[in-house]
Amino acid sequence: MSGNEDPSDDLKVTPPKTWATGVPAVAHALEYSLGQTSPRRTALTLLNINQAKGIDCPGCAWPEPAPGKRHLNEYCENGAKHINDEATSRRVTPDFFREHSIAELDGKSDYWLNQQGRLTEPMVKRPGGTHY
Repeated sequence: MSGNEDPSDDLKVTPPKTWATGVPAVAHALEYSLGQTSPRRTALTLLNINQAKGIDCPGCAWPEPAPGKRHLNEYCENGAKHINDEATSRRVTPDFFREHSIAELDGKSDYWLNQQGRLTEPMVKRPGGTHY
């Protein structure tokens, strides 16, 4: 393509696909899930997401076909990541908050904070306090 051609000239319109993932996305979702929790918990979580008597995906508005019409893996890669962030075996205890000030935590990325795990109990910041 020369520098004068519009890249939209190469676009093609095709019918919509009936799926939004493939083997690489499933493999990546499994890899991420297994990094968050056990193989058993990964299987139970992923096999129940967006199923008739299962867990609704917390990440999006993935359409839910009628019961009996759903696939075994009725979720996208991001949904698999999101549900396993919720199901992670990692825990953040009060010791974590004694070690890290609020100012320090404010400087961390959302990704870093998420990777620390789930809270084990409610946290309180007292007036004038620097830690939870």
